[in-house]
Amino acid sequence: MSTSPNFSRSRFTLAVTLATYPLMTALLYAVIAFTPEWPIWLRTMLVEPIIATAMVWVLVPSIRGLLRVWLHP
Repeated sequence: MSTSPNFSRSRFTLAVTLATYPLMTALLYAVIAFTPEWPIWLRTMLVEPIIATAMVWVLVPSIRGLLRVWLHP
């Protein structure tokens, strides 16, 4: 990822965290409902590819586009 000199990594980190938290929470609640006996590491193995795909294809591009001005102070 090439960044300009005035790109705020701390603001980007905050924006990504705020975007992924609701998605992660919702997915974990959904997975827990269907897999009550599974260990946490197995649930995480199921949820992680969904989160990674959503971040690469939806969340990060959306954040970079919608918050362009805020991310480049």
